[in-house]
Amino acid sequence: MYWTAFATAGIVSAVFFVRAHKLLATSPGSLLSAVYLLPGMLLFGLSMGCGIGIFTWKPAEPSAEKKTDLPLGENAPEEINADQ
Repeated sequence: MYWTAFATAGIVSAVFFVRAHKLLATSPGSLLSAVYLLPGMLLFGLSMGCGIGIFTWKPAEPSAEKKTDLPLGENAPEEINADQ
């Protein structure tokens, strides 16, 4: 999920940055360029945050309490032994 968010936000951010740059080239100080630049910066920050998450996230280790593969037989819980 982090890879998808990283790539998507990065690509959309680049599109916003390019559009803002082209607007600044034609009319310096345009308010419309700021409208494109702000979401571009926010999406770039989101992309970098997800990029860091790619390398820092690790799956949780299963705990002993949530073990579902119990052996059947003498060591099985009483409810299972009563049905047999």
